[in-house]
Amino acid sequence: MLLLRLIYATAVNAYYQPTMNEFVLPAGILQAPFFFSLDYPVAMNLGGAGNVVGHELVHGFDDEGSQYDGSGKLHEWWPPSVREAFDQRAQCVSELYSSFEVLPGVYINGNLTNGENIADIGGMHSTYTAYQQWIKKNGPEPVAVPPLTNEQLFFVTYALTWCEVDTPEYIRQMVQSNPHSPAIARVNVPLSQLPQFAQTFKCAPNTPMNPSTRCNIW
Repeated sequence: MLLLRLIYATAVNAYYQPTMNEFVLPAGILQAPFFFSLDYPVAMNLGGAGNVVGHELVHGFDDEGSQYDGSGKLHEWWPPSVREAFDQRAQCVSELYSSFEVLPGVYINGNLTNGENIADIGGMHSTYTAYQQWIKKNGPEPVAVPPLTNEQLFFVTYALTWCEVDTPEYIRQMVQSNPHSPAIARVNVPLSQLPQFAQTFKCAPNTPMNPSTRCNIW
């Protein structure tokens, strides 16, 4: 984690450091075209860079970050009942991702990726809430990219941040060693856990993007 402090200002990346209780967004990730610009609609800025902020913030309360207090000290600062409830919900997230098949017969390791998955789901929830609060305060924006509604644009922008082409070999290696889930899961799973996504895109009930049960911690 400390090595991440050496990333360049131009890096399109971000990180949370629990021992410093900080998250850092280098200048590189706050430049167009990575979905932040004063010229972009708020739906795009929050759907893109805003979700990066939400993700890193939730890392302070994931399975690892929650073990550090506000001073960066490693100790249990949650009451036992809170920790127990958190562990139950974190297990739900782990099992959810472990059921995601990225290649025929190849599944994500939900335990290995749990912290990043919690941050993806929690970041999406918090950023969507922030967008709704912005609308409540400022009023709806003009439609920016018809025929998409601005809520659809928010979600589509988030998905675009994970556009990539991966070889099967890379994905196999990733699920065995990387604490991040493959990009397709980082899009589909968090969005499937937000009921408002299914409502916005009119997903049929009990389909992959509109399941009957969902996992959410924060």
